[in-house]
Formats: sequence, C-alpha cells, structure tokens
Amino acid sequence: MVFKEYFDFEVEVRYDLSAEEMLSSISEFSRSEGHGSMAALTILSHGYQRNIAGGDNQSSCSVQEIVDSFNTGNVQNIKKV
Repeated sequence: MVFKEYFDFEVEVRYDLSAEEMLSSISEFSRSEGHGSMAALTILSHGYQRNIAGGDNQSSCSVQEIVDSFNTGNVQNIKKV
C-alpha cells in the first residue's frame, strides 16, 4: 500500500459502521499505542448539517463528536489530518 511504502503509515480500514461504532473505533485508535508524529483520519460517508451518517443509514454523529474522539488519548499531542 502506498501509505506504508512512502509515508510509513499503518492503515486501518473499517466498513459499514454505525455512528456509535465509528466513535468507538476512533476512540480506540486514539487510545492505542505506537503512533508516530502524525495521525490521519478519513471518513467516507454521507452527512447532513454537520452530522455524519452511520453505515446502518439510521444513526448519525456530529462532526464535533468525531473531532473530540480523535483528539484524546495517545494522539492528543500529535499532528492530525
């Protein structure tokens, strides 16, 4: 994968998560060990009025909830994209 080969990023992929599962997965990633000097998060989903739709098409979470989950734990003081 390009990210590992050129940028030394470990890539984790999750599919069809509900909003709750997205937040849990992001929080788990943020608390995990072994992050370098930067972390990146990409979410491919639909959204509406600053909310991101879950893969179940029934749940949603706010952009702020995602940012808060991604700005805790072991990634709190590193650069994020």
